[in-house]
Amino acid sequence: MKSTMHEPESASILDGLRKTLFSAAKKCWVGGVIMGYLVVLAVPASFFLEFPRWIGAIVAALLSVSGILLRAWSDSIRGDADELHRANELFRGVGYPIEPAMIADLRYRYSHLMKSAKEHDTEQVEYYESSGDPSPHLLISMLRESAWWTAHLAKKAQIIIYMGTAVGLLISLAIFLSDSTAVQFYGIAICAVVLTDLFYLGYRYSKLHLGCDAAFRKFDSLLGASVSEGEAIVAATSYHMVRGTGPFVPDLLWKRQREKLQDAWVPLSQKGS
Repeated sequence: MKSTMHEPESASILDGLRKTLFSAAKKCWVGGVIMGYLVVLAVPASFFLEFPRWIGAIVAALLSVSGILLRAWSDSIRGDADELHRANELFRGVGYPIEPAMIADLRYRYSHLMKSAKEHDTEQVEYYESSGDPSPHLLISMLRESAWWTAHLAKKAQIIIYMGTAVGLLISLAIFLSDSTAVQFYGIAICAVVLTDLFYLGYRYSKLHLGCDAAFRKFDSLLGASVSEGEAIVAATSYHMVRGTGPFVPDLLWKRQREKLQDAWVPLSQKGS
């Protein structure tokens, strides 16, 4: 028995709630990253604006803690969003049954977001171009598309993060203009932690790019082959692990790159159709 829920109900719940959870998680995550940049600017800004030196240190500390909390909250929401996303892919791809208990738990846990979920559901924007009856071929086709897009977006995000880290490093050098040894020491410590964290974020985008690129090539080789349902699910699980351990791709980046990537994807979309 392949399905325990009717398709319209499942699609409505999954698509609307999935979009809402990812949107909430991304907003928290992006907010945390932005606060990381602001920490780098806090001490130099207080110096140039001639505020008391301790104000910059306190603001930097508050921003740092707030950023960490936002990203932790994002991770919590993302775990549920990823679970829902995986269920959606397996349901649409091979008709793998969706647990009604999981949907019920998420609807209760995020009852305050259900209104937004219904609004997202009315947008009727398809996440994948691939369509058809559930089959191993459809699942491979869907995840091949996902891996290609994610690989290119992750590469772009990596470049942006490294450029931002370099700019933050140059700006943080203004700390040395302060005549206070305490401000210099604290500022350098904060900037070192934040800039290291941002550099590591760029590294994670690099790993996400490489992992998704490898996954795309794997799915591409499987697309024209005879693949069993079990083999397709194993390949999907491997890709889910790569995608789930990587950082978010911000919605703004996706929107800015969508048209270019869509044009570039056209030749690849015709394979196996």
